[in-house]
Amino acid sequence: MKDNISNSKIQSYRSEMMAAYKKEVSLPYLSDFDVVLTSDEAYQIQKHLVQEVSENDTIVAYEAGMTSEGSQKKFGATQPLAAARFASGLHFNTTEIKISEFKNPILETEIGYRMRSEITKKVTLSTVKELVKEIVPMIEIPDIKHPDMSRLTQKDMIATNGAGAVIILGEPVNADVNINEEIITLALNKEEISRGKGSDSMGNQWTSLAWLINKILDQGYPITPEHILMTGTVGQITQLTKGSYTATYGALGTIEFTVT
Repeated sequence: MKDNISNSKIQSYRSEMMAAYKKEVSLPYLSDFDVVLTSDEAYQIQKHLVQEVSENDTIVAYEAGMTSEGSQKKFGATQPLAAARFASGLHFNTTEIKISEFKNPILETEIGYRMRSEITKKVTLSTVKELVKEIVPMIEIPDIKHPDMSRLTQKDMIATNGAGAVIILGEPVNADVNINEEIITLALNKEEISRGKGSDSMGNQWTSLAWLINKILDQGYPITPEHILMTGTVGQITQLTKGSYTATYGALGTIEFTVT
């Protein structure tokens, strides 16, 4: 992708954003710098961020975000967004999370996919399912570091790599499940706080997965069997609080974790 972000205002934004990102403090808004970007330009800024972080970290997953009509409407968007996730934020089933390590954490139940082999060519809805080796129940804990959500746009989110922080992996299962029909619930201290269905993401998990693969390839990132592809929120987004959580994924099993 050609780099079109040499404008001085954009460079100032990128410099301040990266400094804030590395210090883990509140992130600036594009509007603070009177910057209006195309989606491609926002992804170019994201890629610079990902490349810098990758010098000391490893990409372990890619995620589709804003995969529902409601979330897109909230941010004035017409399509999902894609972002990378890193090994430093990777946790596993029964982990303990410290809430003090976040600024404004939210909680999402998601579904991940590992592929049978490296993906180098774009896929279609009719071909993507046969490329999947296994399906992985997942939790994501994004950390919203923009202090005023009312000012936040999708392009702010794209440029800052989608507020990624922590992902929790459950045990992978065989891909031969009717994933769109699986009911996924999340309970806090045994009280249900979220309920969704696989098809919540773009109306079809396979549509969301195909979109994500093609978007990641557009950005020039590798997709290997070691990477996990996350297709977006299933159920309701909730605020992270202290307590004991259990996420139930039907045929995919459960994830349990504690927040202290």
